[in-house]
Amino acid sequence: NGTNATLKLSPIALPGPTSAIDPHTSATYVVTEVGVNAMTIAAPTVTTDDGVLIRITLGTSAAHVLTCTGNTLRCGTAAILTVNFASYYGSSIELMAYQGLWYVMAQNNIASFA
Repeated sequence: NGTNATLKLSPIALPGPTSAIDPHTSATYVVTEVGVNAMTIAAPTVTTDDGVLIRITLGTSAAHVLTCTGNTLRCGTAAILTVNFASYYGSSIELMAYQGLWYVMAQNNIASFA
């Protein structure tokens, strides 16, 4: 029909100091915890969650951490458990679920993967 569809995900605040990310629903998260927020995300469900997009960005300047249970993160190297964000506003990551794993689609100012 010639119209452009856009996806708008209203940001969900993560006040911390610990936050569990819903692995079954596409969402955009903004970390608002002043101290370190130790976030976790479980593995997505094979096939059912394929295509789920999770975006996380920092709204504070702490060294926040995201743990992907079961080493399910794929960032272009070996299987990864942890994302360490750099301590800057706007550090961010975008993940896509596919076949029970999280694939890094984009990243900005990630300090390290471990």
